[in-house]
Amino acid sequence: MMTTDHRLLSIHRLKDSFEVKQVRNLGQRHFLSPLVVYVQPNSLGHPRLGFIVTRKAGSSVTRNKIKRQVREFFRCHKPELGSCDYLFVAARPLGIKSRSFWRIWKKKAETWASNQKKS
Repeated sequence: MMTTDHRLLSIHRLKDSFEVKQVRNLGQRHFLSPLVVYVQPNSLGHPRLGFIVTRKAGSSVTRNKIKRQVREFFRCHKPELGSCDYLFVAARPLGIKSRSFWRIWKKKAETWASNQKKS
């Protein structure tokens, strides 16, 4: 029986401040209200994920919920996201519970990944 590995390993995360700053400074910025997503191609052969969730986004419970939701979506769709680094910045309260938000994000992420493969 073949199973797909859906774990989010440490190799799939932007780990240090240098990596986060590099994606933020050099990556393409995409406004996906209420988030800003920075996307930068990498040569690792797999996507990586990073977060910046400020206190303006809400209490610690709210901020952790935002991170869990984005992390879960990323984990489930990482094979489709291409070899890019994704940095999510949330600086205000989010209403990202709806499925339509995640459908839009998935479509945009697939577009970004396909654009990176072409170049």
